[in-house]
Amino acid sequence: MFVRRTNSVINQLNRRLENLANELHCTYIDVHSILLDTEGNLDQKYTVEGIHLKPNAYEVILKVLVAYFEY
Repeated sequence: MFVRRTNSVINQLNRRLENLANELHCTYIDVHSILLDTEGNLDQKYTVEGIHLKPNAYEVILKVLVAYFEY
């Protein structure tokens, strides 16, 4: 089911999104790398099966995003 969603494809897509954000003068916020294990896979504590995220992953992502907002 997830054969085409490899780490390589996901990393390539993230680089393309970062490049697009730079071209459009937008801030690219990397929330992917904070969820990875030492081998570059989604850490098992954050994923159901390697693709979909558990609720605790969204807590980690939110902490990163909040740093970009001004109160």
